[in-house]
Amino acid sequence: MGELASPGIESMAETGSKSALTGEVNSAIGSGEAEYLLSGPGIGNSPGSASMTFQVSASHPLASIVSMIAPSPDWFVGVDSLPLAVAGVWLDEVVVSLAPYDSGTDSGVSYSSFNQDTQPPEPIFDLSDEYPFEGTPPLGTFTFTLLSVEGCLADFNDDTFVNTQDVLAFLNAWNAGDASADINADQTVNTQDVLAFLNLWTSGCG
Repeated sequence: MGELASPGIESMAETGSKSALTGEVNSAIGSGEAEYLLSGPGIGNSPGSASMTFQVSASHPLASIVSMIAPSPDWFVGVDSLPLAVAGVWLDEVVVSLAPYDSGTDSGVSYSSFNQDTQPPEPIFDLSDEYPFEGTPPLGTFTFTLLSVEGCLADFNDDTFVNTQDVLAFLNAWNAGDASADINADQTVNTQDVLAFLNLWTSGCG
């Protein structure tokens, strides 16, 4: 929020298309900024629900998910960089109430407004206090439920062994400021992450 929508976010919010956004996520995966692409089903009727199963790893413990509000000019719901672990420990459940967001790319003010391209585009903003959402409850929830834990968070290099190589791999990532070194998932790579990792490493995978 507060930034201009990417072409992928614009297309998703205005039409529900995933194509451009999928390309952006795959580029992020290629550069190491993301690990997995999540693509779940839509919800045809309200109230309704949809579910999917996916994996996360210690090196990428944050989730970003968006979904179009349909029909709408350019509205969507979502979470950005949501921590699924705290201090290196996976959370059993995370529940997020969903607020409506405007992608800043269409100036329509109602669900069925005609296309009104916003020029220049505006930063993404929260519509909770704007018509037609003012005074209404959250549009829904995202619920993240831990099903199982595979592997070991202390095995930073994922070679199935917990040894000094994991410390070296972590320190290399930490020195580079890589997001994978954000062990406590506070979106900042600092000495607190070193302490969190060393606590995990000392505990091992027993």
